[in-house]
Amino acid sequence: MSRDTAVTVVFEGDARYAGRTVKSTAYAHVKTASSLSKYYRTGTIGSTRYRYYHKNTDAVLTTTMTYYKGRKERLDLQVYSGGKWYTTDSEYFSLGTNGKSIVNLGHPGSSGIRARVRTSYVDPSSGDNVNTTTYGTWNYFYFSS
Repeated sequence: MSRDTAVTVVFEGDARYAGRTVKSTAYAHVKTASSLSKYYRTGTIGSTRYRYYHKNTDAVLTTTMTYYKGRKERLDLQVYSGGKWYTTDSEYFSLGTNGKSIVNLGHPGSSGIRARVRTSYVDPSSGDNVNTTTYGTWNYFYFSS
């Protein structure tokens, strides 16, 4: 199933039971995948796997999402500070007809920065209401010297 689907069942009734109409909706999630590129190694901080970048190398995120005309992905970027994650930006990016979007996340110019990014489809803010809201997984990255 690739889109939200509503089904209506009508029972007209019989000698024992009164008629009844029941409607049910099955919600379909968008297929979404994202990956970081241009990192020089992977490693763990605690139990979380990070992509490591030099402080002057741009992190690039490639997203693939089920295509639908006019659809946009929402990108959420967070930075870790003082033991908490803080949202620094949420922005929508258009998808190509192949369902792909490539976003340059830039670089901070300083080391010791922990960040994470995810892509999401938000019904109806992503440009259509064909599917139900779907959140992708977080991609973690770290800027070192």
